[in-house]
Amino acid sequence: MSQKHDELNMDKELKDKLIVIVIEKLLFALLILLAGFLINRSMEKYKLIAAEQVRDASKIVLACSDLWALVSDYERCLNELDDLNTQQWLSKMFEKKENQNLKEQIEKKKIESKTKLDKFEAIITQKRHIIGEILTMHYRQYLSFLNVRNEAKFNSLYAKTEFSKNNSHNVIEEMNRKLAHMRFSINEARKYAISQLP
Repeated sequence: MSQKHDELNMDKELKDKLIVIVIEKLLFALLILLAGFLINRSMEKYKLIAAEQVRDASKIVLACSDLWALVSDYERCLNELDDLNTQQWLSKMFEKKENQNLKEQIEKKKIESKTKLDKFEAIITQKRHIIGEILTMHYRQYLSFLNVRNEAKFNSLYAKTEFSKNNSHNVIEEMNRKLAHMRFSINEARKYAISQLP
């Protein structure tokens, strides 16, 4: 009987140890399963954040594209105004009178350029939260250089002294350099947008 009792005790001990081992393995498996779940969840969250950042970068690039189109249109309008002013100046120089048709075209072009500038201001105000302060200031600086160049071109036509004429030409050249330096492509806008991601 003692032997049977020892065998029963031994069986009970083995059973208890086996139960402990099975429970440990189950707990270990649950821990692995929980860790895997948490890692997967973290990765999905990271993917969502990364996708949102790419969407944000795309929004910046699209906004830059829209704004450059407006800036280019405004610059084209100012160049046309410069051409009309030059034609008017030539008319005054060689025909000794002001061309009334050109005068009307100049006034219309001034109104058109003001309208384009106002449209740009309205749109950049809307897109300011997308492109940020740095690009907002960049675009506004670019427009101010366009306006300075336009004014200098007009002043160079009607300068009374050689000094004034040379000064206007120097301003035009400086503005052209600054404007060329400030222009950027869509790829540069994309690089900038990506650099702004956290």
